Amino acid sequence: MKQKTTFFIIIIIFIILIGAGFYFSQKTKDFLPNLVSQKDPGQNFYSISQIKQGNLPFGNYQTQGYVVKIYTCPACPPPSQCKPCMGNNIVISELQVLRQNYNLTNQDLLIFTDDPNQFELGKKYQFTVRLTEIKSTNEPINDVELGSFQAMD
Repeated sequence: MKQKTTFFIIIIIFIILIGAGFYFSQKTKDFLPNLVSQKDPGQNFYSISQIKQGNLPFGNYQTQGYVVKIYTCPACPPPSQCKPCMGNNIVISELQVLRQNYNLTNQDLLIFTDDPNQFELGKKYQFTVRLTEIKSTNEPINDVELGSFQAMD
């Protein structure tokens, strides 16, 4: 009887481990760029409008758009006390209309990036972005971080 109970416990533990492994493998996928062409966008491609709807889970997505705003935090030399900065970012849009402010529409997406100056205003790019679990703006979705990009012709 003791052998049957031990065998049963081992089977249950095995099933739990397999389930946990599957769960964590889905949550911790590597953030690898998987750029796609505009002609064959694939299953992870979403328009900016689709991303902004807020129905997507945290994770990596591909999109494309025109860079319509570039923002770099101003320098704050020590020992100065400067006001907080929202973080370096770009705004991309489905429309090639430059933005002076952050009155964004459903066709605009704010993307946080370490080096916003690597982009050219008005130029179209393909992006791999990560929808994070953090919300620091008044946008309808959580923060979006840059993964990789490729200029389009």
